[in-house]
Amino acid sequence: MSRQQILNLNDQVTELLARPDIPRDVKTWANDELDEVQPLMDRILRPDAFEQYLVEYVRRQSESDDRDEPACKCRNSSCSLLRGNIPPVIRMHDDARKGIAAHRRGHGGEPVVLREAESSFREMMREVVTTLRRVITALSSHERIEREGAAPEPAAFY
Repeated sequence: MSRQQILNLNDQVTELLARPDIPRDVKTWANDELDEVQPLMDRILRPDAFEQYLVEYVRRQSESDDRDEPACKCRNSSCSLLRGNIPPVIRMHDDARKGIAAHRRGHGGEPVVLREAESSFREMMREVVTTLRRVITALSSHERIEREGAAPEPAAFY
């Protein structure tokens, strides 16, 4: 999944929503689905999205009392991650993912919080892509699609 993939899917949704042959109730449903995922999409599509997310995630986790594992499993008491900071080797890279890889190679322990941040960001992207694909399918088929595991909408009685 990439930023470009999300942009392409979003372009497809925009084109489909502009079509006059799509039933109004399907368009309304699609717009409701898009409204729910828009905050995530905005976050993912901003410049340096992963880098910003990484900084926020590491800081938030360092302030959390709910962690089961330490942020890093190294034995270095001055470890940046254990203090809630991004390691300098990551900040020195233009691409945070390359910086994380360099940090893993040169660090003496498992940087748990970095793995969690990457996984969490990927999950956000997966949620956006899944929603966009579901909306594209619904608009293309002219039928709303319920989310997996979602309870069906109650029938309306008139």
